[in-house]
Amino acid sequence: MRRRPKINSSTKYILSGLVPFTDANLKLAFKPNLFFNDLAKISGRQEATIRNEFYRLKSKGYFKVSDYKHIELSDKAILELQRYQPQQLTNAVLMVIFDIPEVERSKRNYLRITLRQLKFEQVQKSVWVTKYECRDYLNNEIKLNNLQQYIHIYESKLIS
Repeated sequence: MRRRPKINSSTKYILSGLVPFTDANLKLAFKPNLFFNDLAKISGRQEATIRNEFYRLKSKGYFKVSDYKHIELSDKAILELQRYQPQQLTNAVLMVIFDIPEVERSKRNYLRITLRQLKFEQVQKSVWVTKYECRDYLNNEIKLNNLQQYIHIYESKLIS
């Protein structure tokens, strides 16, 4: 997140507003001003900023609007809305080692934020470990940001 933090509460509320029959969805469909007012209260940000974020999410492909005003979430949005529930690895750790070039600095910073949120601990600047299983989620994030060539993930057995 600096530009795209791991999902914040206002982004989550916007995306949940796109899930059919949720309270947020009904407000968005029938009383959009109420939807954006609630969102401004939740996030503590101005309504205009919230509306801009809504349209930014649309332009980034998180959802699309059909001819009949039906809103459909993309796979990217569904992935963002899934809750991360880690399972602890037995006698092992997951290790991520990366070397992302300076021209991709924002992606490198985003990766570090994501690693923190996935309960990784920093060993060195570009070496992180966790005792939780999160390979699938991490691989999806890496693919979304097109960083496959810069990142290696290892499962290591603890010796001591």
